[in-house]
Amino acid sequence: MIREIIQKLFYKDPDIKYKFPEFVLRKILAEIKGDILDIGTGDGMKLKRILQSIDKSNIGKVLAIEINPKMYALAKENLQSICDSVIKSNIDSFETEKRFDTILMFEVLEHLENPKRSLQKIVKLLKDNGKIIITTPNKLIYDILDHFKKQNYSKGDKSNQDESEGIGQAHLSEVSYSQAINLLEEFFYKVEAYGIYPFHGLLKSKIYEKINEKTNFLPLSSRILLICRNKKT
Repeated sequence: MIREIIQKLFYKDPDIKYKFPEFVLRKILAEIKGDILDIGTGDGMKLKRILQSIDKSNIGKVLAIEINPKMYALAKENLQSICDSVIKSNIDSFETEKRFDTILMFEVLEHLENPKRSLQKIVKLLKDNGKIIITTPNKLIYDILDHFKKQNYSKGDKSNQDESEGIGQAHLSEVSYSQAINLLEEFFYKVEAYGIYPFHGLLKSKIYEKINEKTNFLPLSSRILLICRNKKT
């Protein structure tokens, strides 16, 4: 019983791993339009579920990039019918003349070797009035949860080990919610932050989600949704 709970807490249950709280998904879907770039798409399932939930008439070209070989292969398979192109690359080596209305970057910021350098490039990939939608761990709360995960792993339960470990998987730049906001405000004229409280997937409670949405207490959040709007030129 305890092991099953721990597995769910640390996202070995696919229904938890790929599911945003409903209010977070609504905010994401409300912002997505035009040409889309998904940076660090992983196995493509988050992007796939978003594209399956949105009015296709509002969508242009969709590109996704992923550097991890295993995740790239899965993304190619999962996105083959709904994405125009899946490219094996990270943001620092990605080159294109195209500009995008919407850039997605789910659980990627913490993996960047030099976030400021990468964000300088990302800004140049956005159209005027474009936006980037980011989720990233809130360092303090994430570290507390990760501590329990590592304790469980050290006791011999390897069921929660991330099977995708490898290229592009290490956390190099974890930030607190305030550090994330301060960083992004250097590059975007408006940054909106929404907290995602721990255990939403495990509890599966509409009341808990409503409390999360209404209170939006960022220090308590295990992850942060950040919607960043590009400046007009």
